[in-house]
Parts: sequence; C-alpha cells; structure tokens
Amino acid sequence: MLTAYLTQTSRLLHDPQNVNFSAADLTAYINFARGQIASQTQCVRCLDIVNLANGTESYALPTTGTLAGSGQATAVLSVAMPWGTYKPVLDRFSWGDFQAQFRLFTGTVQGFPECWAQLGDALSSAVYFFPIPTQVFASEWYCAHTVLPLASDQDPEAIPYPFTDCVPYFAAYLALINAQRYQESKVMFQTFQMFMQSARAATNPLFSSTAYPTIPGNADG
Repeated sequence: MLTAYLTQTSRLLHDPQNVNFSAADLTAYINFARGQIASQTQCVRCLDIVNLANGTESYALPTTGTLAGSGQATAVLSVAMPWGTYKPVLDRFSWGDFQAQFRLFTGTVQGFPECWAQLGDALSSAVYFFPIPTQVFASEWYCAHTVLPLASDQDPEAIPYPFTDCVPYFAAYLALINAQRYQESKVMFQTFQMFMQSARAATNPLFSSTAYPTIPGNADG
C-alpha cells in the first residue's frame, strides 16, 4: 500500500521521478496524513477486550486495536460487560455528570459496573467505571483508533476504502506547503476535503432501523 500511496502522491505533485520531493519525505507526509484522516473520521474502529480488575476504578485506553495496523485508541464509543449469558451495553455519562453523581461514592460502592465516563482527550484519557468492579470482567470496548506508520508494502493498512483515496491528497498538500507553493497547496487541500466528504457520505448511507414500522392506530392489526 505504501508504494501505491507514493506513486499517487508523486503524480499529484507532477514529480514521478522524485526529483523535487524525496520518497523519504513523501513517506513522512503520507503517514502524517493517515494519522490525521484516522483521527478526524474515526474510520478505524475495533472491538477491543479490556480486562477490568477487582477494586480498580480507571483504565487507560487500549494501546493497540484488534485490527491489523491499528494503533492507540483515541476514543471509546461504547462499552459492553459480560453478565452471565448477556452482554449489556453500559450507560455513558459526561465526565462532569459522572463526577457529580457517582464519584462522591468513590471507594465505597463496588459491584457490577453500570456506567462509565471518559476523562481527558484522546491518547492521554482514561475510562472510569461505577460501581467499581469486584472481580475480573472481560469488557468489550468499541473504540476508534489511530494507525501505525507504514514503512513498507508489508505493513498492513488499517484505514478502509474509500478513506484511503484521501491520503495522497493530504500528503501532497503537506509537500506543497513545505515547498512554499501556497496557491497550489490550497487547491490540493480543497480537493482533499472533497474526497473526505465523499468518503463519509459513501460510508454513512441512510437506513431504516426496521422494515416493519408500527402503524399508528393499527396496533390490533
């Protein structure tokens, strides 16, 4: 995948022989672009298993995802807990509400976790649970992740299509900025934004949650 990115980025820069922009520089721009795209779109998502421990209230975000090529988690979208044959999704609170309503009981209420909140942003954040777990629970966290850098074609690309189409445009934008070709960089960034909007529209189609909605006034058939 790295070679494909390098080839497309060089074409966009009209520099197929890498006379003006070295492959090493373009690789750095490509990996920076990948990180930004993964963070902005949250398109790299994994279902991660995080073991909760007895008496431990807070947990760091997963450092790697279950998807090959995924890196540090940047956001937790939902948390499910095993409970017998069930796996309920826990309620989520903003940190302010969680602090006000539940953490005043910190250290005194333990049991099966019922809710959670994320403190902080992205890589430095942590997830807090209430009640505090009383045993080991293999919780499932649905997380958005960043990506690991590409150094060769053997490294897996975690960013899914069509978001991969956006990478060369952002990388070319960075190269043009570095070359102080600001007018061209502006056009390249606008094109990048167009592809980003197209990719998001393609991956978020309209849908109905059921094909058989209840008809008002017709509950008895």
